[in-house]
Amino acid sequence: DDGSVLVRIDRLESLPDLVSQNLFLGPGWLTNDPKVLLFDNTYSLGLIELGVVGMAIYVMFLITSSARMIGARRLASNEEGILILAGLVGSTALLSAGATFDALAFDQFLPTCLLLMAVGLAAADRATRRRALEATNHAEQ
Repeated sequence: DDGSVLVRIDRLESLPDLVSQNLFLGPGWLTNDPKVLLFDNTYSLGLIELGVVGMAIYVMFLITSSARMIGARRLASNEEGILILAGLVGSTALLSAGATFDALAFDQFLPTCLLLMAVGLAAADRATRRRALEATNHAEQ
């Protein structure tokens, strides 16, 4: 019975028409097209603004970043592991929160999550390079 919920549900009916106008490549992120209704959902708005290709690239970036951090977690020291965990929190937050609100447009949320992901990916890269260097040094001996 909440009016704000009903408005959001009603807006989803126009989503297929808006996406079909620029199906593969959208007009661009935050183009503020006056025909586009405000969707409180990153995935809906992303499909409209970025198209299927752009939205797939965005989601794949988040998934591959998470996979990279998960894979490096077993190679990491305790300190690196904490940083990798912070990165996983950032990528998981973007993936999950995107379904409930427009995470890409929220002023503090997006930059915070991206910074956490950058720290986590840097720690994952450091752990992976250190293990590779240790393996090379061990093989030379």
